Amino acid sequence: MLFKPFTKRTALAFGFLLSLPLVAAPNKGKEIYTKSCAACHAPNGGGIPGAAGGPNLTILKKKYAQQQMHAIMDGKRGGTGSQTMAGLLNAMKIKRTEMDAALNYVLKLPAAPSPHEEMGNAKRGKKIYNQCIHCHGTTGMGYQNAGLPAPRLTGQSNAYLYLQLKNFKAGVRNDGSAGSQQMMAVLKPLKDQDLQDLVAYISTLDTSPTPLQNLKYKVYKGEWKKLPDFSKLKPIKDGSIANGLLDIRVAEQKNAYGMVFEGELNVPAKGKYQFHLASDDGAKLYLNDRSKAIVDNDGIHAANEKNSAWLELPAGKTKLIVDYFDLAGQTKLSLTWSRQNNFKKRAISAEVVGGKQKGPNLKPIILGSKDDKALVFRNFINKGNARSIGVSFPGNMNLIFDASNMALASFWSGDFVDVAPMWHGRGVRDIAPISSDIVPLPLDLQFAELANPEAKWPIELNRNSNQTRTHSLRFRGYKLDKNRYPTFMYTLGDIAFEDRFDPLPEQAGIKRTIKIKGQSDKLYFRAATDEISKKDDSYTLANCTMTIENAELRPFGNVQELMVPVKLSSGEAQIQIQYSF
Repeated sequence: MLFKPFTKRTALAFGFLLSLPLVAAPNKGKEIYTKSCAACHAPNGGGIPGAAGGPNLTILKKKYAQQQMHAIMDGKRGGTGSQTMAGLLNAMKIKRTEMDAALNYVLKLPAAPSPHEEMGNAKRGKKIYNQCIHCHGTTGMGYQNAGLPAPRLTGQSNAYLYLQLKNFKAGVRNDGSAGSQQMMAVLKPLKDQDLQDLVAYISTLDTSPTPLQNLKYKVYKGEWKKLPDFSKLKPIKDGSIANGLLDIRVAEQKNAYGMVFEGELNVPAKGKYQFHLASDDGAKLYLNDRSKAIVDNDGIHAANEKNSAWLELPAGKTKLIVDYFDLAGQTKLSLTWSRQNNFKKRAISAEVVGGKQKGPNLKPIILGSKDDKALVFRNFINKGNARSIGVSFPGNMNLIFDASNMALASFWSGDFVDVAPMWHGRGVRDIAPISSDIVPLPLDLQFAELANPEAKWPIELNRNSNQTRTHSLRFRGYKLDKNRYPTFMYTLGDIAFEDRFDPLPEQAGIKRTIKIKGQSDKLYFRAATDEISKKDDSYTLANCTMTIENAELRPFGNVQELMVPVKLSSGEAQIQIQYSF
């Protein structure tokens, strides 16, 4: 589907805004936002439908949002929408401090759902998205690469994303930064349909709930073993739910009651959809009228879920009706929906998105090193690739090694991991490190052969665990010493590496020793990409300090990359790096 970048409605909105008086003071962010921004970004900050609408601001990080806003106000960001916004703000004589106040206001609002348009094939888009993972992450949450800081994509309007991809591909949005250059390089071979497929897949990563419009409820009192005919009963309470999510808590009843919910579901595009209704006790789901329940989960029973058939639904509003009752004991009402070849189980009820779905309150089971021996933990660990290997050392130093790109992914001081969620029931998808003070490092290829010292680092060879290898770097396992400290082994062609980590003895940090054997006069080690300051052999990054000899800084977009030429004298070399907080 093609989108028009500007509409008559948007132009009228801009004209109306220009006529409004504005009390422009930094402490009046809400007033400034309402009068100068809400027409395109919506009062809740979630954006308005179509490419003419502004993006969802509520999902952005403050630093990135400010950078983009300042670039627009300074005329440095290309594109019709950016130019229109700059012209509007200039005509309204809004100062940068005033826009900062407006931005501070909207960024503090709750994350709002984005409007999505019908577009592309998500299955095809998933394959294309593999090229995006190293900067935007497997879940599209962004900020995976310090050298190429990339924004969150998940939850952003797909029409807006599509337009921005077109702008990058055409060079319209190009500020000369490394990020822009990378975007243009990735998008260059893609066709317009590929862009739509890519955006379609990104929209499936959005797990935000789908609120109903004009959601109303009625509460009835009684003891039933199956759903009664509520039309013949008098409600004891009625009302509306502002957030649009089914919620049995509004009944304010413990047991022996029933409820009826009615609201309008906005179906984004014509297609096949399925509904999933879980309840304790009984519930039924209807569309448009009560002629036939599309999900029948009636009767007295513990919480269970039943699914509808795949239903062909037209785009636009569809009336949704849910009948529910509880006799005694536990209560539950959960409703989600899925779109074929697109999103899965998006919540329409508060039960799914609320605290009850976070799982039981489990007693922690902390794994870590014991008896002066390291613990090597091979499992799915959050903050790393699927091929991540966690190591807990004596003294509470921990790290994650990425066995896809042979890189130190992160390190931290303190407890290692809590495996209680993994060992309970069917477990969880991955284990998260316990500390909130994790030092993340780019999940990038760290060794490569370059034609000359000025040659561009081959970031296109970066790999995540879902991709086929595009380089000859191979993980060859690891060996353990008597204290179970691992030495990771890998090769790049005929060059062999042994990579060992030791905790620093007198401060929180890690010493890394890489022994290299082979023949090459083109081998380089890229130690880091970040905003880096140098003092002797010490380099200060955003989150840590690195000490390394014979390193060189060179520009990399708006930041620097820390490079070490590897001199394989007599076929051997050694690199030592010290990482500290």
